[in-house]
Amino acid sequence: MSLPATPTFECLGVRLTVSGSSLVVVALNRPGSVRPSAAFFDDLMTLLESVNLLGCPFLVGSDFNIHVEDPTNPDAIRLAELFDAFDLSQSRRAYSPGLHVDSPRVR
Repeated sequence: MSLPATPTFECLGVRLTVSGSSLVVVALNRPGSVRPSAAFFDDLMTLLESVNLLGCPFLVGSDFNIHVEDPTNPDAIRLAELFDAFDLSQSRRAYSPGLHVDSPRVR
């Protein structure tokens, strides 16, 4: 499946269709441990907008390299707000304090 260019992270998407029902699965990785730029959040919004326009449920598996376990982290807050805008929910919380969270988001 074709996805928009995302220079700030790597991604791969596939649309699965069975008996007329579809599910889009997107895997993405933001390499490195440097704080994400504003461009990262813009690229992520563009990606989510394009997937959302497909009109079917989707799952995003990711390695954002953002400490979402810290509720005061401004990048975690911005990421949560972006997910809320697309009605994405975290399907499981799997982390230990001090570690990055790699967890799928579904809608």
